[in-house]
Amino acid sequence: MIFKDRDRDNCAFDNLELIPNSESAHRMTRMRAYQPQSFTGGFEETRLDANSFRVSFKGNGYTSTNRAEEMTLLRSAELCLEGGFRHFVIVEGRTDVRQEGYTTPVQVGYTRRGAYVYGGNSYNVSKPSSNNTIMCLDAKPEGVFSYDARTLYLNMAGKYQVPPNPRIAEAQRRANEDREVRLSAAETAPLPAAPVAASPSLRPQPVRSQSSAPTPRKTGKDTYQAELLAKNQSCAVQPQATLSAQGGGFETYSVPCSNGDTIAIRCEFGNCRVLQ
Repeated sequence: MIFKDRDRDNCAFDNLELIPNSESAHRMTRMRAYQPQSFTGGFEETRLDANSFRVSFKGNGYTSTNRAEEMTLLRSAELCLEGGFRHFVIVEGRTDVRQEGYTTPVQVGYTRRGAYVYGGNSYNVSKPSSNNTIMCLDAKPEGVFSYDARTLYLNMAGKYQVPPNPRIAEAQRRANEDREVRLSAAETAPLPAAPVAASPSLRPQPVRSQSSAPTPRKTGKDTYQAELLAKNQSCAVQPQATLSAQGGGFETYSVPCSNGDTIAIRCEFGNCRVLQ
């Protein structure tokens, strides 16, 4: 509403701000374009989940379609930065323009020359609106167009002279603190031990039975067959064959028996016999 200077003292609406002329009203309307939703327009949002929002902006008669879309992008970037996110994608977007007609009231005025009629002028007002469903992300997604929230916010906020948002500064401070904690933890963490080649003495050794001789005995590839033959000959319950000779295709074993005797066994390609 526009008041002239002489109307200031007679204004009965204390909560209305007096604007001296139409140019000032136009300028003030543009300055207040980025604001929460009110009767002159503005933005509003609905949180859909932890990182998704439905963001909308409704303009007034002084708002262009391009400005409405940029205001929606500005608010989208602002919401993501407040949540500590760095990027966002538009899942669904829509822009509409609502046409409204307005006719000034017809009034009668009087002068010395008589009465006259004024008013009755019709005006067409376009009010654009923009709606985006967005998803905020920590990192830039692959294969999908996305916005860098900080870059977009700085550009748009500078263009429309939007004052600094303390919530964004607080989110940035928390992110810096978290990064410092991670770096500090990484610096103090012990380095992984270098792999050590296993020496022969550290390699797993075959488990020997309790009846094994304390000193290692020499074995061959037919040791098992020789011990099996000695057991079948009733030499011992658990005979221990020791390789005594080895040649091309044969092995000779010496097997001590339970009665104190020792038998000799010759194995050729897995076929073993007792030597007399």
